[in-house]
Amino acid sequence: FFSDPLTAQPHDPDVKALLRIAQVYDIPIANNVATADFLIHSTLMDEEYLHQVENFKQTVVDRAKNFNKDNMVNVSLEEDRMVLNEGEIYGYYDSDIYETLDFDELVGSWAALSSTEATCELLVKVQVNGEWSKYFTYGIWGLGRNNLYYNQDDTNVKMSVDEILVKNGTANAFQYRIILRRNNAEVESPKVSLVSMALNIPNYKYE
Repeated sequence: FFSDPLTAQPHDPDVKALLRIAQVYDIPIANNVATADFLIHSTLMDEEYLHQVENFKQTVVDRAKNFNKDNMVNVSLEEDRMVLNEGEIYGYYDSDIYETLDFDELVGSWAALSSTEATCELLVKVQVNGEWSKYFTYGIWGLGRNNLYYNQDDTNVKMSVDEILVKNGTANAFQYRIILRRNNAEVESPKVSLVSMALNIPNYKYE
């Protein structure tokens, strides 16, 4: 995946999200010629390789085809992707509540097709000591837009760039909302295929 390292691009956050998904699924990825040469000429290219995908207790991957349809508002599934219903310009999906091992950090990401006129917004809240935080937003994203997110704060939790951090202690549950928007009903809908949460679980050992 080659890009110009000396020039800031408006889609830089999209690139970061793509690289994170590659990390989650243990997908080989090269960002320069030297690394690509090593990958292509690796002896592992000619044999079966066991990918070390992140443990479920540390990473939760929610594919659109498994979304709870009862939690959808003005959206539906189309070829295993969540899209806005015909004629709708705004819709969202609320995930079920995920109860997890105690964690002190969460990073959300998603995979979607979008544009300057059709966008996605991921929001996440977490539960600390039985109390839910507010929703933290990753911003309104669309391919070709000047996408960005910003620091946010709440009583027990804060968001620094893309990390949701528990200030004191740990959280043991989270819930997310994914919002789809488009400028008008004639614009092609954004399409979401998955949402992923990576958790930092203190003292957790991979088994």
